[in-house]
Amino acid sequence: MAFGFFLLVMCGLGIAGGVVLFMQKAPKFALVVGILQLIAEVIGLVILLGANIITALPGLLAGVFVIIAAIGYLNKPAATAPAPTM
Repeated sequence: MAFGFFLLVMCGLGIAGGVVLFMQKAPKFALVVGILQLIAEVIGLVILLGANIITALPGLLAGVFVIIAAIGYLNKPAATAPAPTM
């Protein structure tokens, strides 16, 4: 039951992580979400003894892609506001 609740929380965090990456804000939050996504998939594989590796691949790839995107935004310099013109 606890794992099911964890998966429900991960669903919400996955949506929130996608939103912050789309808005190019909070890359550290998205990085944590990506790591938690990988942990959730690995725990699911361990619980089911690796029986569903094919169905776990999209989740594993999503976690890796979120981590790659978050690291890309971490290395990006912050945007500065343009100077006002008169």
